[in-house]
Amino acid sequence: MNKAKKNFDEFTWQTRVMPVLVASVPLFFAAVAKGFSTLAWTEAGLMVCITVVVLSLLYRLTRNMGKKCERKITDRLGAMPSVILLRYSDSTIGIVSKQRYHERINKVYGLNLPLNISDERPEDDAQYDAAIRSLKNRANQMRDTEFRVYQELKEYHFFRNLYGIKPIAFSVYLVLAIREICLIPNFNIKNLFINPVPNYVSFLIFIVGILLTALVTNKGVEERSFSYANALIESCERI
Repeated sequence: MNKAKKNFDEFTWQTRVMPVLVASVPLFFAAVAKGFSTLAWTEAGLMVCITVVVLSLLYRLTRNMGKKCERKITDRLGAMPSVILLRYSDSTIGIVSKQRYHERINKVYGLNLPLNISDERPEDDAQYDAAIRSLKNRANQMRDTEFRVYQELKEYHFFRNLYGIKPIAFSVYLVLAIREICLIPNFNIKNLFINPVPNYVSFLIFIVGILLTALVTNKGVEERSFSYANALIESCERI
């Protein structure tokens, strides 16, 4: 029991399980709609089986695909968002606050972050990286007191992992939408809008699923990564 709790805690639930469940919602809805609207319970059962398979597949892949998304963002930006926010060249955090944070980090963690704009060098990124790792370790150990940092972390990981599995979810919706077109007798656009029930319900659900995946963007992941980074750095006020 303790091992299960360790491997399936709140963080895992919200950042790995929830993205998979969200991505699978159209599949559940389509299965229920198929069963109740056409009484095609065999079809509904097939949809449930597909949903279970997709859930299992996505759960195993979600973290790895989310990490790939994170690496792409870091590569594009040239550094982690948290490192960027600590640089004097970035103006997101005011210079007075930034100098105070640098002083606190140097004092508490024994680092050598520059205290003036003129002192900053490209090689200081190594110091910034070490500072961020120390702040992360502290925030992870003090989740009760660093609640905002923890909330931002969960939101970032949720959206990152959801974006990571987006290609798989999109492909599944698309394949099943095409399958519905093949199964619907005399498929035509007019009936799709005038008389969607019962034949077109599942097809419409998959189309909505495809459209909703478009709302999960790389930009959204990047914005949440900066929100988390900002909250993490502001925790310097309490070290």
